[in-house]
Amino acid sequence: MIDPQQIALTLPDIPRHVELRGMLLSDVAQIRSFEPGSPPNFVARHTLTGLVVIVGHPSSAAIAQVVRDDPNAVEVVAVAENDAHVAAALADWHRELAIRHILGGDSHQPERAPGVVGWHTPPDVAALAHVPTDVHADLMLAAAQQVPMVATFVNDHPVSFCYTGAETEGFWDIAIDTLPAYRRRGYAALCATFLIDYMQQRGKQSVWGAVVSNTPSLHLATKLGFVPADQIVLFTRY
Repeated sequence: MIDPQQIALTLPDIPRHVELRGMLLSDVAQIRSFEPGSPPNFVARHTLTGLVVIVGHPSSAAIAQVVRDDPNAVEVVAVAENDAHVAAALADWHRELAIRHILGGDSHQPERAPGVVGWHTPPDVAALAHVPTDVHADLMLAAAQQVPMVATFVNDHPVSFCYTGAETEGFWDIAIDTLPAYRRRGYAALCATFLIDYMQQRGKQSVWGAVVSNTPSLHLATKLGFVPADQIVLFTRY
């Protein structure tokens, strides 16, 4: 029987693997078409979010089968070296380069915005009534995994949320959702900085990922002191 946690130990704890190793270590990974090697070949699917990560060179048929079987599998991640191999299996999917960042030497400073940051619990998320359906769905998935989550509050209403999208022994992936009316006003920076500091106290380095077309996210990453560290490829269903 394949043990996801044992597979995680064969992969280095580096920014490019934060989502993959996070799901393997958290026991929320379904492994398909595993072939041992260095690195091994397999397809990993997050059983809660549907995220699919390709490792090595599993067969094109195996990749296509996983996404065909799961309508929730709307995003597939691959390292840049495997781009062509995965693209052949997902010919009708949209492909985009994504940059993985880590904090550089400069201290990160939040943008000034009138807001207060506080912890946001699963019951708080369940009680939200003023957020768009897609944002609420993301937050509910995070709450179901009981990950650390904070929010920026304006007039006692949460308007921006930051939580751990994945966590390994040494890294965590930053996930941010902001209500449309409050974007590009500094609220995301406030809650992100709060959680970055908290996770740093736990000995975890922050990873900021953004596709190259997401200029606001890349801009905010730079303002907070993040620098490019690696590249991955993100495939999404049209």
